[in-house]
Amino acid sequence: MNKSFDRLRGLAAASAMGLGLIGAGSARAASATLPIANLTRGTAIWKTIQNHPLLFSATFTSIASRIITDSALPASVAFSYSINTSSRPTSPAFAIADVSASGFAEAFDNALHLAVNGELFVNPDASVDLISDLTGDTITSGRQTLAGLDTEIQYYFHPTRPVIRAMYSFENTSASDISIKALVAGALSSDFTTTIQATSTADTVLNTPVPDDTLDLWRVSNDQTNIGTNSSTDPAITLTRFGTGASVTPISVLMLGDNAFNTGAADNFGERYDLTIAAGETARILVFAEINKTIDEATSCAVDFTSLDAAVAAGMVDDLTILELGQIVNYGALGTVTAATTTCSKVITTTDPDSGTTTPDDEKEYIGALNLTALTTLSGLLTLIRVGRKKKVT
Repeated sequence: MNKSFDRLRGLAAASAMGLGLIGAGSARAASATLPIANLTRGTAIWKTIQNHPLLFSATFTSIASRIITDSALPASVAFSYSINTSSRPTSPAFAIADVSASGFAEAFDNALHLAVNGELFVNPDASVDLISDLTGDTITSGRQTLAGLDTEIQYYFHPTRPVIRAMYSFENTSASDISIKALVAGALSSDFTTTIQATSTADTVLNTPVPDDTLDLWRVSNDQTNIGTNSSTDPAITLTRFGTGASVTPISVLMLGDNAFNTGAADNFGERYDLTIAAGETARILVFAEINKTIDEATSCAVDFTSLDAAVAAGMVDDLTILELGQIVNYGALGTVTAATTTCSKVITTTDPDSGTTTPDDEKEYIGALNLTALTTLSGLLTLIRVGRKKKVT
């Protein structure tokens, strides 16, 4: 590692602490045993976090099918879905089984798992790290080596809004650059009638050239086939793909509402991120999901996920350090985008995880909270850090 680059990163961290951008300390992680059956935050109950064997939905029940996310991958590592038989067992992966929130009993059918070059991420043992404080709950997996990278999944649960933030980290400890195809995927409870109801580009028609589907920062879906119709049985679910200014943007290899894939189901989603991690560096992918009562509520709150600056303003990354934020490749650098004023009207009171009581607004304290006023002071350092990392995008 370049020593001058190390000093630059240290300067950025020290400056951030001095300006009050990040906390100098953080809550201590405790070990938690899998499965985590129920994790309650605000109005949301996040259910059964563990290694899950059945990852996708399909219209068939007796034969195996491959999910072809990249024709260049050898057949031996292609993703597969099948009934759990001795001849074709289904591979498990670390994921979240479901969530009940916003008045709905379910939203997921095992979601937000990861595969790298066709190999699924499996938590290596029966434990994870769990941090609970005023910023929310954070579950951090163990590390698995995938494609030569030390790979890790972190799930963060917002203290008041039914939001999960998934962060996928790839550390390259080798002396050579490593290129990967990282798939973030899962299935929703809206099943075969899953329909995209809104996007950041206001395009709800799949595979149309204008506006291009690849430009969607986020998409909102539910189980109603008529556009603009709210559901009484399934929530409007927001899933993000990337943020403004991203150096890496994904390919939707599994599109919600599209039965054209040989997965055979419209409720499957999969975003593939193609990236190269330089020797000695770490890259991270950030994905948000929010459970909403209505389509309008979902779209009004989705503005909080359009950039890192917007996520800071909405309190979605209070627990992350400046260095971690600088390693996120599917969002532009912090301090380079003027955050839009949030239009989300959801409750913002905070529940103390120790007492279970609600903390009034004037008494709130957030560990590691970020101060937008001072962001411009660090923008130059953050830019230099990104240049120094020499990320290569394929």
